[in-house]
Amino acid sequence: MTDDSKIKKWWDLRNSALSVSLRSITTKESMPTIIEDATVPVRKLVSLVDIIEKISKKYKMRFVLYGHAGNGNLHIRPILKGKNKERMRAIAKEFFSQVIALGGSITGEHGDGLARSEFVKLQYGKDVYSVFKKIKNRFDPKNILNPDKIITSKHTMTENLKI
Repeated sequence: MTDDSKIKKWWDLRNSALSVSLRSITTKESMPTIIEDATVPVRKLVSLVDIIEKISKKYKMRFVLYGHAGNGNLHIRPILKGKNKERMRAIAKEFFSQVIALGGSITGEHGDGLARSEFVKLQYGKDVYSVFKKIKNRFDPKNILNPDKIITSKHTMTENLKI
């Protein structure tokens, strides 16, 4: 038998946790969503957290971590002072390379998005990426459907990232 009031209490706590975490961010800090959606095999979750901690120490930053640990999908929101896009790019490249090395994905829930478009080739490799480009060109030879998004060589994360 379940106690509905206890279940509601736990759901309320779960739903408020992110909000409470976000209140710790000052106006001089930003939380770019670039590395927010990494997914690794569940058995590699501890390694993913280790990667986050090492990057956090290396770049002297904090982060908010939440998500769906049961399926290996964590939302990582780095908390950065200022809006240095090149620093964020370096963090993202280092992070994504290690996530992929664990057999993970740069995104597990929210899609590649513009902010991660630069890293789609890193995720899938040069050969698969070239197939993506061929498919895009076949279905959209005039590049009118979402021009220069995701499958492109024109834009980089630093141009698309809104921090």
